Amino acid sequence: MLGKLGYLFRDSGHDIDHAVVSLDKPIKKWHLLALEDLLKITPNDGSELGFA
Repeated sequence: MLGKLGYLFRDSGHDIDHAVVSLDKPIKKWHLLALEDLLKITPNDGSELGFA
């Protein structure tokens, strides 16, 4: 779905409950509204991510 909206993205990590993706540009507010019924989206600057 993100690709259909014009975003390039990569999987930055995932577990059973969350998939972290990195977008090539900030997501537009109206795109967030369009996706909110499909996905639970939490914008984050990545500062809290850590991988072992």
